[in-house]
Amino acid sequence: VASQNVYKITSYVKVTTEMLKFFNNIRANIDNRLVYLVQEKADDYLLTGTGSSQPMGVTENAQPLDNVGLYGTIPGLDADVTIWDCAGAMISQVYTEAYGPIQRGAFVMHPTDVYKMVYGSKSSTYEYVYPVTVTPTGVSIGGFPVIQDTGITAGYMLFGDFSKFYIAEAGGLEIKMGYDGNDFTENKVTILGEKLFASYVMNNDYNFFVYDAIADMKVFLSTGS
Repeated sequence: VASQNVYKITSYVKVTTEMLKFFNNIRANIDNRLVYLVQEKADDYLLTGTGSSQPMGVTENAQPLDNVGLYGTIPGLDADVTIWDCAGAMISQVYTEAYGPIQRGAFVMHPTDVYKMVYGSKSSTYEYVYPVTVTPTGVSIGGFPVIQDTGITAGYMLFGDFSKFYIAEAGGLEIKMGYDGNDFTENKVTILGEKLFASYVMNNDYNFFVYDAIADMKVFLSTGS
């Protein structure tokens, strides 16, 4: 990336002056809520932002599963390919096409797909069968953690080395209070939370990230029929 714009992420709450005056801790509760709302918006942009009028998300320049060495490596129908196969292929592609080792690798998946992956396959005696490590602290594949996030569309998977995804913050999250429109005459104030940051992946590091639809990856790994 040659240059990247800095974007402001905001959220606000309007509240009456009476509420601020007579309800204990209401300002602290509002501030905490604004922190959550701003961070939630920022997290969504960090995953899937387009970089046009919004921050650049990691999926914007991630590569599809397209390593020719993996094409058709699981002969049969698409239905014979599992999410685990897709995950293993994504890891393989990054190791094959990226420059250097994977330092902070992780998967990001929609919670529905994680559920299907972990609990969607059973033996004839109804025992779960999966090459996924499940511990009290979470799920991992091939030693890489699986992060569940609704910011990823159900039916898609993201894998990458997140040491190659840079976030530059212009200060921390700020909370301000003031008047907006006819707030003064209505005995209201506006409390605003805002955060300034830029996010990017360097051009040479695009191959450290793979993002694709699970259905498309299954077709790619099978015979394509």
